[in-house]
Amino acid sequence: MRTIIAILLTATCLQAYADNIQPLLQRLDSYLGRRDHYMQAKQHRLDSLKALLARQDEAGQLRTLWTMGQEYFTYSYDSAIVYSQRQMQLAAKLHDEQALTIGRMHQSLLMATSGFYSQADASMCAIDTTRLCKETRFYYNYTMTWLYNYWSSYCADEHFAPQLSDKRITYLSRALSSLSSIMASDTTQASVALPSSNASSSYQLLSTPRETRAYYYYLLAEKIFLADANDKRSRKYYAMTLENAHINERVYACAAYGLARCYKQTGDTDKYLQFLVDAAISDIVCPLKENLALQELSMYLFNRDRDYAERAARYINYSMEDAQFYNNRLRIIEISKILPVISTAYQQKISRQEYAQRWVLLLVSLLALTLVLLLFYLRRQNSKLCLSRQEARKRMEEMEALNCQLEMTNRKRETYLRLFMDISAAYIHKLAEYRKLVSRKIKANQSADLLKQINSYRLAEEEATTFNTRFDKAFLELYPNFVSELNLLLTADNQIQLPTATSLTTEVRIYALMRLGVTESQKIATLLFYSPQTVYNYKTAMRNKAKNRDTFEEDVNHLCKIIV
Repeated sequence: MRTIIAILLTATCLQAYADNIQPLLQRLDSYLGRRDHYMQAKQHRLDSLKALLARQDEAGQLRTLWTMGQEYFTYSYDSAIVYSQRQMQLAAKLHDEQALTIGRMHQSLLMATSGFYSQADASMCAIDTTRLCKETRFYYNYTMTWLYNYWSSYCADEHFAPQLSDKRITYLSRALSSLSSIMASDTTQASVALPSSNASSSYQLLSTPRETRAYYYYLLAEKIFLADANDKRSRKYYAMTLENAHINERVYACAAYGLARCYKQTGDTDKYLQFLVDAAISDIVCPLKENLALQELSMYLFNRDRDYAERAARYINYSMEDAQFYNNRLRIIEISKILPVISTAYQQKISRQEYAQRWVLLLVSLLALTLVLLLFYLRRQNSKLCLSRQEARKRMEEMEALNCQLEMTNRKRETYLRLFMDISAAYIHKLAEYRKLVSRKIKANQSADLLKQINSYRLAEEEATTFNTRFDKAFLELYPNFVSELNLLLTADNQIQLPTATSLTTEVRIYALMRLGVTESQKIATLLFYSPQTVYNYKTAMRNKAKNRDTFEEDVNHLCKIIV
């Protein structure tokens, strides 16, 4: 039970974490989708400065070259170096020692940013610090702070890195002291302008009191954090930096990254992620190609959950593009170490997805094949069912026809029964009349007259005629196709033609009686009032007309099997 509760709590926490992180990452992705827009705006400012540079005199060009060097400082190392060298060449031409010194500092800061640490250190050591004013001294200390910051990050060992870090803290304290002195002495403006030998020109480093305060709070927060990472005052001053800076300024990105670093130290991952995303967004908006936030975010997501491997790979690729665009050797080296790990994990994820997709595709294919076979089977069964229905319908129609025939046969049989009853009744009536006649004649002693009437041929003929007429009518109603089927058994030149539609010939009448089951010649002779010899002669004559004499009488018995 405890295990189940623990699993449920873990799942709930993971879901809550996913719900918190998704809006931040979606917000970052929306800015990443507009990277080209911010780069175009940056390029537009640079193009405007280039156009201004072409219209200015040498003194104006000196200030514009400084401004262009500052614009390219965190955007493109190669271009920044070009404009820095042009500024130093022009300063040398104009014998502006102050501008030449400032140019050397700026060039050293560029070299430190791009990984030329010893060269930058040698260049800075060649500067005579005793001749620097407080503004230029601040820039000197500020440059040395960043030089040793990059250098210690590059070494990342237990011997040289601590030494370099100590120098970083030393120069950071000096830069902070210089900036504090500038702010105290210049209460109206509180900005930092680097003067040149030309009294009418200066180089704006921190052009507004707001920007100066932002850098002051940032350097103060850095100093406190380096002294004690758990000191809450560093978070306070980083936050004050963000209040005095704009999102499109480098100090905003630096302060947001520093604040994220503080929250990471305390274990507050939500705040850490929030300000890390803010730093990455600021890098995009500036835009800064010398950045760290997006690189660290990609590693954080990768280590936090491998399901973010695709997003981490995308972010680290953006970081590599920026590092290559700027030509930042330190960042390229750092990213080169982690890029294969993330890319490999991402490729493994893709491989797993492709493997799963192949199985899903195979399963879907099998299901589709099963569905096709099932449809084919159903279609076949449906066809069989249709055929069965047609066959059943045909059988029903045949049964209905048979039922009709049976009903008709029954009606005919009822009719024939009535005819038989009529014939029987007529003969019974005649027998009754004969009985009365015989009784009357005997009573009247008229025996001779009675004998004469009984032996009369005319009376026998009348009886035979009456029987034949009734028999022919009844038989033809019962077997209307008898004559036509009988003709099929006879040769072509011996076909029978009936005298009328309701009477039979003597030959046909004899075979009609045989069809009814009266096969003995004696019985046939009695019914037709013929002698047996006469019946035999008629049968012989008919058999001689048959196609097959041997089976003729048997064939006659099979005629009219179905009564229609």
